[in-house]
Amino acid sequence: MKLPNQSKTLAVTSILLTGLMMTNPAIAKNWQFHAGGIIAKKSMDEDGWHGIINNNITLNQDTNLGALFDVQRSTWPVSLAADIFVTADSRSSGVYDEAAVTIEMHLGVRKYWNEAGKGWQPYVGGGLAFSLSDLETSFYNTTISDDDSDVGFWAGGGGNLYLNEHWYLGLDVRYSTGTLEIGTQKRDLDGVMTGLTVGFAW
Repeated sequence: MKLPNQSKTLAVTSILLTGLMMTNPAIAKNWQFHAGGIIAKKSMDEDGWHGIINNNITLNQDTNLGALFDVQRSTWPVSLAADIFVTADSRSSGVYDEAAVTIEMHLGVRKYWNEAGKGWQPYVGGGLAFSLSDLETSFYNTTISDDDSDVGFWAGGGGNLYLNEHWYLGLDVRYSTGTLEIGTQKRDLDGVMTGLTVGFAW
């Protein structure tokens, strides 16, 4: 199963911007960056999608892997944030395979207190949450798939504990919303996501 093009575009753009800023001292001098990976658990009322053919199969999607990225100019009061979370699951039963992937892209702002590289750095943030999901079934030589997307919001906070001038461990807690409908299934994505991060600031 391929990831939606929107997620690929966001990931590639973030990587290119990060590389540009890190390798150009003149640019980095007036900017502050945070970039990190996260593993998070999202608490929702519904576990996940049911299989297209076998409704007794549930594709659980509550554990997310993702990345948090933000950038702030020295004269700005807040950072611009771009975070992405991906969760996927698959099941096989007889002659067919069921697979699902859900992506949340959180765009918005983050407000930090305390300087990077010095002890504990708390923050809060919020913005728009773009949700996309794809459900696919393959059996024999046939593939059935459907997808949907939605726009909601996210809000949360957390903090980073610096191990040295650049590296930190963090805790992130956020609430996000969204509703997706695939075929006859409708999922409410509203829920609290709690995650642990490992990041680098410069």
